[in-house]
Amino acid sequence: MLAQHDAGASVAGLCREHQISAVTFYQWKKSHKDDSQQEELRLAELERENATLP
Repeated sequence: MLAQHDAGASVAGLCREHQISAVTFYQWKKSHKDDSQQEELRLAELERENATLP
């Protein structure tokens, strides 16, 4: 759904299609964004650790 939204689909249309409320959509979007940020931080940390290995 986020990819569809990023591609230009309206929130209202997506919510109708998937039978969810706009509030649910935005809560899910915020949660997914937080998860993605945590994954990016962890990946950067692992890359730094790997750079120090012989």
